[in-house]
Amino acid sequence: MVKMIKNIFFDIDETLLDFSKSERVALTGALESFCVEPSDAILKRYSEINLQQWKRLERGEITHYEVKVNRFKLLFEEFGVLNVEPEDITKAYESRLGDCAFLIDEAQEVVQKLSNDGYRLFVVTNGTAHVQRDRLKHVGLFDLFENIFISQDLGVNKPDIAFFEKAAASIDGFAKDETLIVGDSLTSDMKGGKCFGLTTVWFNRAFLTDRYLAVKNEKIESNVVNVDSLKNKSNFEENLSGVLLDDELSRLLYVDYQISRLSQLELLLSDLNYSN
Repeated sequence: MVKMIKNIFFDIDETLLDFSKSERVALTGALESFCVEPSDAILKRYSEINLQQWKRLERGEITHYEVKVNRFKLLFEEFGVLNVEPEDITKAYESRLGDCAFLIDEAQEVVQKLSNDGYRLFVVTNGTAHVQRDRLKHVGLFDLFENIFISQDLGVNKPDIAFFEKAAASIDGFAKDETLIVGDSLTSDMKGGKCFGLTTVWFNRAFLTDRYLAVKNEKIESNVVNVDSLKNKSNFEENLSGVLLDDELSRLLYVDYQISRLSQLELLLSDLNYSN
């Protein structure tokens, strides 16, 4: 029998907090402080470059420090911005980002209710430690979590299993089959959580549904890989060596359940725990 879910791991950005909005506000202020016009073009391009750098970090290609510096270095080279050091604007940007946080719809209510219901809540996030903590404090969520696990503190990034191992080692009485992870990233949250052995819940706001979807029960035929034969194998990651996964295949491999609103998590937890 599967144990009841007692622990919930939450990603932060685009799961609990609207990072895109925070990024735009903080970046606009940082650029203006260095007399750089925050045009729509430069803001959009920064967001694209930033995402590319974080994906490189997930793959272990660069360090956290290189993410922070490279994104501005590449941006300024592309737009011909001179006399602004990437390290300097990084500090200005992070200072503003820590004070700039906006809640995703239903985040406050859902996290508060889950805390009141006795679930043990944890944050698992890649990012700059002081910025992530400040943003959670800014919106009043910080004290609702038993612990905050941040890649910069742990010295390893999601989706590396070592990230989850270090987090789990800090939780008294931790059990994988009592733990669920909620996040928006297939390559970070879902892949990392699934490979570590957690129940995974993909928060996909772009695909609206009336209730949660049980992705783990979906069937697919693929010429690339037999998804159904790999879903329940603890070593399925090894079998994918050299296979380029698109979003749909990643979804079927790494996602157990899918939600489009955070409130759907409450029904999912109720169903999972009632069925046991």
